[in-house]
Amino acid sequence: MKKALPVLLCLYACFLQGQTTKFPVTGIPVERFGRSLQNAWAGGINAPQFFQVDLNNDGLNDLFVFDRGSNKVLTFLNDGSHSDTAFHYAPEYEAVFPVMTQWAALADYNRDGIPDLFTFQMGETDNHGNAVPVGIKVYKGSRVAGNLHYDVVKYCLYYFDAPYTVNILPNGLGQPAIVDVNGDGDLDILTVGVYGTAVEYYENQTVEQGLSPDSMIFSQVTSCWGNFYVGNSFLQVDLNVSCKGGTGQGTGPQGPRHTGAALSAFDNQNDHDIDLLLSGAHVDCLALLNNTGSSSYANIGWVDTLWPHCDIPAHMPYFPAVYQVDADNDGFKDMLVAPIFNAPAMDVNNVLLYHYVTGDTCSYQYSGNDSFLVSSMIDFGTDSKAVFFDFNGDGLMDIVAGNYYYYNATVLGTSQLGLYQNVGTNTQPRYQLVTTDYCNLSQYSLASGTMGYNPAFGDLDGDGKPDMLVGDANGYLSFF
Repeated sequence: MKKALPVLLCLYACFLQGQTTKFPVTGIPVERFGRSLQNAWAGGINAPQFFQVDLNNDGLNDLFVFDRGSNKVLTFLNDGSHSDTAFHYAPEYEAVFPVMTQWAALADYNRDGIPDLFTFQMGETDNHGNAVPVGIKVYKGSRVAGNLHYDVVKYCLYYFDAPYTVNILPNGLGQPAIVDVNGDGDLDILTVGVYGTAVEYYENQTVEQGLSPDSMIFSQVTSCWGNFYVGNSFLQVDLNVSCKGGTGQGTGPQGPRHTGAALSAFDNQNDHDIDLLLSGAHVDCLALLNNTGSSSYANIGWVDTLWPHCDIPAHMPYFPAVYQVDADNDGFKDMLVAPIFNAPAMDVNNVLLYHYVTGDTCSYQYSGNDSFLVSSMIDFGTDSKAVFFDFNGDGLMDIVAGNYYYYNATVLGTSQLGLYQNVGTNTQPRYQLVTTDYCNLSQYSLASGTMGYNPAFGDLDGDGKPDMLVGDANGYLSFF
């Protein structure tokens, strides 16, 4: 959702404290149906991408979240507890990271123990004024006086026709996997090609050429890693096929798809090779592609089209993606499933947690219906607009928030007003959710398809009672 509430509450807190500077508000207590919201003021997330990094240099892996829906970074500190609630919103670390778009990934390419930052770049000029094509940009992570710091250092290049090099071009609709594919200790790149049918493998040449760990020169080993093609929008995977044409952008037997795919690479069977979790646009499930080859020569031998088949399969409408995070500090990477696009897609309770379970034939098991991290936030869906209003006349300012919509699987979405009541005081506010459909405005949205409710309050007819105006995305004002 749009981050209206943190800004609004920041200004409110400054007014209460008599200060002239703004600061993030995270400590005002909020309850929803009797449950205290640990990360109430984080603002909600629509298309989150999750990675771990030690933000405050205390030895614990904290949480970095890049929300593709708003190109916004959110940061959470790890308290070290063995539970799914170990992460607490800490917005003071968000400024550490640069402006990004499309996707982000944290991975330690130079093996100094500090994760580096990989992201998509739209085409720009480097520090010397030279034009850099669309592709991948890398920021090197370091610590300055103990504080995390990132500087742009590299555009990921691979040998095209020596001595010429070009930038690696990932499919902009998905997300690449940055992982040690061949087991030599440096980071390689797997990405779906621009045609969206096959996975291209770019091998890091740092070890092969005896270069320093800070070097990043890639060679494209194959344009159809694993010998498979994705045939259509429903994750139909064709196995045992060879590359078409050898140009690095084979279209596959089904022709080009022009859609993206999100990749998550891991060793599923602990057999020292890389397997993939694959998803695509217009798909609501995940496919596990099991590598029956080796670390030096991948061959996808079988596919689980509803991962995990041994438990409740992951289901996330439109375009899910998978991220590996130790969510409960037990030393094992769990799986988080979330939409990679922000519309149309689940925009509340939209992060599924699959715990890694040791000693069980089913390694990844669904944690339950509660959404990881997001369930601890105030979240009014997509593009919220919040105002203060004393709805019950008790002298305390409550919060009414409109939205563009809540995702609805049967219609595009439903616009509503949410209401949080101040049950504290003017100087020590405390909020409780009253309803997510204040004044039952969803009935008008459903009846007319109207989106984008934006409320305002005041006595418009001079009778001493507050009235309500609601603007919408069609440009109309409705008077209540």
